[in-house]
Amino acid sequence: MADRQRELESGEADIPRTYDARHLRAVHAYLFQDVYEWAGQTRQTELYKGHPGGFAPPGQVDRYLDDAAKLIESAEWASMSQREFGENAAKVYAYVNQAHPFREGNGRAAKLFMQHVAELSPYRLDSTQGRGQRVLPFLRLEVLLELSRRRRSGVPSTRTGPSPASATKGSAGSPRSPWMASSAARCSRER
Repeated sequence: MADRQRELESGEADIPRTYDARHLRAVHAYLFQDVYEWAGQTRQTELYKGHPGGFAPPGQVDRYLDDAAKLIESAEWASMSQREFGENAAKVYAYVNQAHPFREGNGRAAKLFMQHVAELSPYRLDSTQGRGQRVLPFLRLEVLLELSRRRRSGVPSTRTGPSPASATKGSAGSPRSPWMASSAARCSRER
């Protein structure tokens, strides 16, 4: 699997960049083809992590992935500031994470998918320590979502994170989960 990941990251593997559910399934299928018979197939069972209701039910997975694709398609990735990139990438990731379309391997597939999304911008996601230049400090996805929500509502962004009450509720239309609070992403501007 490490070889498959390296091939995806280096571009050796030819995955069409459609930035939708088909793209994410292709990433998962390529990455896990030697591990799972069902690699690249959307799950048909409930998925729990800690407690029921944490991820989208099987019947809603496609809706979340469609919403992520719409966000990707509607954004002006090439002209975004670093902050705008972080906010938009966090929104897309939130939908992909909430969908959790596979029985296993969602995190790794989503990370590679998001690296592909970042290719639309002047920024790159860097999930390793010490790689890249001008790397932003760890930006918690939860914080980015809160900043985005506040920006849309006109509330000043003086806090560093969401209130405990909002940690699992989220704003209307925005998926959130308690596990997102521990997820981190860094991005760096490509030179």
